[in-house]
Amino acid sequence: MRQTFVIPVALDGLLCRQVRSLDGVETRGMAELQVSLEFYVELFKFSNVDLFQRGHYQIRTALKVPQRLPARVEVQLPKSTVIQSYALPIVFPPCVVNGTAVSKTFQILYKNEEVFLHDTVLFKVHALVDAHKVRDMLSKADFQLSVELWFTDQNFGQVSVYLLFPDHHKTIQCVSSRLLTLHMDPSRGLHHHIPVLFDYFHLSAVSVTIHASLLAVYQPYIRQAFVLSFLFLRRSVTRTGRAQWFTGSPRLASRKSMSSSLESVFFGPQTSGGSGRLLARLQRACMVHWELCSLLLTAYGSLQRRMVEFMRLLPPWQHLRRVVEDSLHLSSCLEGLSNVAKDCFHHLKARNVSPPEWDKVFAHITQAENEEDFVAVAHSDVAQLCGALIVLWKQFLEVVADQDRVRQQLARQRHLQRVKRFAEAYFVIERPRIAVLSANDASTQLFFEVTEALRRSEYLALLPPLEVECAELDGDSNNLPIIYEEHYQDFKTTPQGCASRELSVLSICFIL
Repeated sequence: MRQTFVIPVALDGLLCRQVRSLDGVETRGMAELQVSLEFYVELFKFSNVDLFQRGHYQIRTALKVPQRLPARVEVQLPKSTVIQSYALPIVFPPCVVNGTAVSKTFQILYKNEEVFLHDTVLFKVHALVDAHKVRDMLSKADFQLSVELWFTDQNFGQVSVYLLFPDHHKTIQCVSSRLLTLHMDPSRGLHHHIPVLFDYFHLSAVSVTIHASLLAVYQPYIRQAFVLSFLFLRRSVTRTGRAQWFTGSPRLASRKSMSSSLESVFFGPQTSGGSGRLLARLQRACMVHWELCSLLLTAYGSLQRRMVEFMRLLPPWQHLRRVVEDSLHLSSCLEGLSNVAKDCFHHLKARNVSPPEWDKVFAHITQAENEEDFVAVAHSDVAQLCGALIVLWKQFLEVVADQDRVRQQLARQRHLQRVKRFAEAYFVIERPRIAVLSANDASTQLFFEVTEALRRSEYLALLPPLEVECAELDGDSNNLPIIYEEHYQDFKTTPQGCASRELSVLSICFIL
């Protein structure tokens, strides 16, 4: 009953533009890796505040990847979600339509009505990244989650008429949508809960929980059959650089291609030189090996801490078995790793922000007799860490899936983030107590001047964004509310020139 739909993030002409945009990038000497990320999206509850139309509604979600990141997205509905939906009094069960996850279709008749959806969607992203900029490229990717409200006033009747309306999705239209920007750090993952409020003409909301994590880093393997089954390009595209990932299998390409072998990832282009050049190549490979291990170990540790945090919120009878809990410790995964990976683990465990002592790290190079042996060891480390991360992710989903306490904890964390963000534009103006007895019309003009100065400055523009933000709901630097609060109090020493009512005599405090 599992429904899977694989889509490329860019189709037809859009893919042409995406590939052409890479023509100006120097791809010679650029080695690429394929990364896998998973986004677990849970639609918990739909709340009707004041919908003016009675009828059937559904929520549709789709994950969008930026055009600069060549990727494909797989959409899956967990088996438990599909089976459970058939047992509920609903019109249509959840499904996947053209790469978009569709929730169960429900009927809304009354004001302030609530419908518990309990729908879950799993988005799997496979993307190509520069082997030397994996962390940076994923941090700047800014994935987007589209949340749409669809409506129809057609009367479908009971669930038994599902077979009578095989094309029922054609009768439903989108009436409102929100676009959520996901700022995911591959080292920390993403764990967020957000109530998505639709526009005022369709006053309703749906609560969305999002969990995301980096799972694997490996050699690209996308086959040509995948492209032929989904893409019909009208114009040929030069098969170089990242475009080759869409049009052929790197496993079958020549070793001379920079994205076709792990040797190119670790050692870079083949060059002629003496023993000094060979040593430099090994040191470069060791640094790449360290960076990949550091990324995977950091992602594992962050996911482990989050899992322990959420497990403490659950009742004792919902905890995992002690055997599984002991397996969460990363030290149990160190067996079989190379000395470079173990040193990387101890460096991260010590929380040392300074770079490692590369002389000691490079000392492990002498253990490899040749480049092939080094690549085999590095590949074994990366594969073992990816396997441990995938196992932990599966256990994590078993813990957090459909848990009210986890949602409440994430909701509190989001509320604190929003309050802290709004506090950056909340100011307290201290005035002498005697000033309250006099008319101070200049304050209004003063507020306008300060507000305009803030809008033009980089103060608001450089505010860090929320992990999951929506421009219509959270605002931006142009519409973030700026609030002033005046405090009238006695001063031990009256500020000089307080009667002039100028900006220089006011004490403006930041509320953090």
